[in-house]
Amino acid sequence: MVKNKNKIKEDSLVVKYNGRIQVDKKRSIGFNKKIIADKDISVSIIAPFYNEAKSNVIDIFFYNLIPAMEKITKDFEIICVDDGSKDNTYLRLLEYAKKDNRIKIVKFSRNFGKEIALAAGFKYASKKCAIPMDADLQDPIELLPVMIKEWQYGHKAVLAKRFSRSEGLLKRIGCNLFYKCIRIFSNIDIPSNTGDFRLVDRQLIDEFNKLCEKQRYIRGLWAWIGFEYQLVYFDRPDRIAGNPSQSWRKLFELASNAIFSFTNMPLRFWFVIGSLISFIAFIFGLWIIINTLIYGSSVRGYPSLMVTILFFGGVQLISIGVLGEYIGRIYTETKDRPLFIVECEDNFNTKENKKKR
Repeated sequence: MVKNKNKIKEDSLVVKYNGRIQVDKKRSIGFNKKIIADKDISVSIIAPFYNEAKSNVIDIFFYNLIPAMEKITKDFEIICVDDGSKDNTYLRLLEYAKKDNRIKIVKFSRNFGKEIALAAGFKYASKKCAIPMDADLQDPIELLPVMIKEWQYGHKAVLAKRFSRSEGLLKRIGCNLFYKCIRIFSNIDIPSNTGDFRLVDRQLIDEFNKLCEKQRYIRGLWAWIGFEYQLVYFDRPDRIAGNPSQSWRKLFELASNAIFSFTNMPLRFWFVIGSLISFIAFIFGLWIIINTLIYGSSVRGYPSLMVTILFFGGVQLISIGVLGEYIGRIYTETKDRPLFIVECEDNFNTKENKKKR
């Protein structure tokens, strides 16, 4: 009877992916479809965690990921970054780390955010390539062998791209508008419908770890670093358990970091607006002078004067606010505080890991 209960419990941890997986064949042109001899499979999996103790996300994550990785290679590590969880997430992770030294934990002193948690994971990664992924398995494990094989063919990066977005209408419109603005007004190319789920080569990881800016948009940083990449399309499944931790406020902050970090378009926009208003004001002033000389002076309406003053006052405040965003980011960077503070780390006891940091 006990065995049956355990079996039911184990079956409840199994996650099956029924979506589509498709490699972009156009981007494979020019690559010899033979495994490169020196591309021995050596993988760092990076997964941020935040307040996941109450759900069974942690159990499901390890139960499905470890056997899948063992089928691919024996040389892998799972770097779990506890982003300042307020529950027992760290203790739950520690239970698994004590049983398997391939599971390594980095515990932050407080919540620094997902972008910083991923950056920490790349700092600690010691293998030939790294794959950041969500612990809730919205980034399907079934894509891992496909991505690794494309890396073995010679691609420096392999990006997972959704066939379509399944969020609400408002969020889809906002995301599409964001990617279009970034593509038009910045000098980087971020493929739409891609997230943090990707494979990156050791060369890219080393270049990424050289970057020291504090307010980060990691997808933009990968695009800024460059290098050739491959695309793997997939259907993004629903979250297996728990609740999403990214609110509208966090998404807005992420979009702001992207816009203000990779383009000075807002400053240019208000320069154009200011120039246009100045030109209109000059024409209007010229008209007033000519009208006064021909028809004489007359007192015009008070409401139109107030509307004009309030309008230009609002324009000035908005433009000052945009300028303040850039100045605030300069101020943050000049303080040169560390990107994150580690309270403790587990299973990082090899010379290789210490040398990397």
